[in-house]
Amino acid sequence: MNTKWSLKQGDYAGTRARRAAFRELMAEHGHVSKIVSSELVFGELITNAVRYGHDPMAVEVHVHDGKMRIRVDNCGDCFDLTEAMLKEPSTEGGRGLRIIEALSDKVTVERSARHPCRITVDLSI
Repeated sequence: MNTKWSLKQGDYAGTRARRAAFRELMAEHGHVSKIVSSELVFGELITNAVRYGHDPMAVEVHVHDGKMRIRVDNCGDCFDLTEAMLKEPSTEGGRGLRIIEALSDKVTVERSARHPCRITVDLSI
C-alpha cells in the first residue's frame, strides 16, 4: 500500500482530513491494533509540517510486510534532530518529536537540493 497526500502551510483543517483518511486507510488494510499510535505519529508529523514548513509539501505512507514508512517533504528550513532531542522535555518546542521518536523504530531528517527538509519515520505495525 502506498498513499500520498499534499499539504499546505497553515492548513490545519486539511491535517484533520488527512488524519481521518489515514485512520480509514489503516482500518481498511487490517492494521486496527496500531491505529492509535501510528495516527499519533502521522498527526504530529503533518501538523509540524503545516506549522513550520513551506509549500510545496507532501506526506507519503508506505506499508509493506508489517512495516510502515511515513515520509514528509517540505521546502522550509530543516532542523537538526539530535539537537532537537537534547532540549529539555518541558520546553515549548520538541515535544511532538519526542512522541514521534518514542513510538517509532527509526526517525531520520535529511536535507538535499531536491528535498530541503525530508523527515522519514519507520514503524512496526
